[in-house]
Amino acid sequence: MWADNETSEDLLGFKVHADLLINILNDESVLPITIGVFGDWGSGKSSVLQIVKEEFEKEDDKDSLCIYFNGWTFEGYDDAKAALLNSILKEVEDNKKISAELKDRVKEKAKKLWKSIDWMRGAGMVMKNVALPAVSAYFTGGLSLFPFAYQKIAEWGEDPERITERLQSAEGKKIFKTFVEEGKEKGEHSTNAVAEFRKDFSDLLAATNFKRLVVIIDDLDRCSPERIIENLEAIKLFLNVPKTAFLIGADPRIVKYAIEHKYKNNKEIEEDNNRIVIDYLEKLIQLPYSLPRLSESEVETYISMLICKKEIGDTKFKNVLDEFKKYRLTNKYSAFGLSNFEKILESEEFGKVKDNVITIPSLVPLITNSLYGNPRQIKRFLNTYTIRKRLAEVASLQSFNDAVLAKMMILE
Repeated sequence: MWADNETSEDLLGFKVHADLLINILNDESVLPITIGVFGDWGSGKSSVLQIVKEEFEKEDDKDSLCIYFNGWTFEGYDDAKAALLNSILKEVEDNKKISAELKDRVKEKAKKLWKSIDWMRGAGMVMKNVALPAVSAYFTGGLSLFPFAYQKIAEWGEDPERITERLQSAEGKKIFKTFVEEGKEKGEHSTNAVAEFRKDFSDLLAATNFKRLVVIIDDLDRCSPERIIENLEAIKLFLNVPKTAFLIGADPRIVKYAIEHKYKNNKEIEEDNNRIVIDYLEKLIQLPYSLPRLSESEVETYISMLICKKEIGDTKFKNVLDEFKKYRLTNKYSAFGLSNFEKILESEEFGKVKDNVITIPSLVPLITNSLYGNPRQIKRFLNTYTIRKRLAEVASLQSFNDAVLAKMMILE
């Protein structure tokens, strides 16, 4: 059986995509930039992002700070926007690449940003607990509440639960409505607040001496539409901040649906829905990069490598993986399978792999077309295939034909 986890172990030959993204991010002239790594569910986006992450996290890379954020793990957080900002700021403060002499200076620069994030989180709690129709539109600017809310809410103390309780009262609703009205009258302050946040963060990065901050946001497409938008709005706060790069892994269809969901009650926008979605994505993501579907030779390689690893174990498989990497440097298109394994493995090990791989090549075209060259679907197919083979063994079925089983599953 094979686990459905992202990994930096490259059995797909996808390192070429990671290397390209790394090459772009190392080009200081393109920063700041937001790159969308797009692909269907299970297409290998997370594995590519893991390879990028490991490359930038190497200790000998003193110029780069890389932060990995999984949006789905914060699905239950009271404010996804604050969760992302909190993760970024904490990693910048505590990163082991920052020298001891710079630590105090960095922490001092971060103080003001921590206050902004705390209040954004409080603002998020207000949005979820106070039933005002104007709240959603008012919060689109991210930090816009902060200048108006601070003075009055500060009088209620520092306990978030107590503040929320006060805001749920008639008095609280009246005060919050006043904030909204003030915001409409003094809209220029909202812009200034966002600009101030960007300036403060830019100053913080300058204090770290890093040449680039790379923020990887993964599994965005697993989140609810509301959470997807909250994360995208958080990213917007960093647009045009020097030295920053965001790498977003997502299924574009899910992201587009989230944007449509955001504007679903606006009749004027709904009439030109497709244009709004495209404009939103283009303003946020400067460089879309779509992962290709696996070819037949890549599907054969992937299945053969998965089976080989399962049969010979992680330790011995490392030699196979090293040979695969060398092979891909000179041969980008041919399958890496049994003929290659025979040169690397001992006869007993090769025999085990051969017994399980022998039926695969003839089925590859069918598997590629029926599973759309999708790595996750291929793993699911192999897991189901393995379970049914085990069932045949447990049930003591005679004359069981593995090739027939595989073909029946493809038809299924």
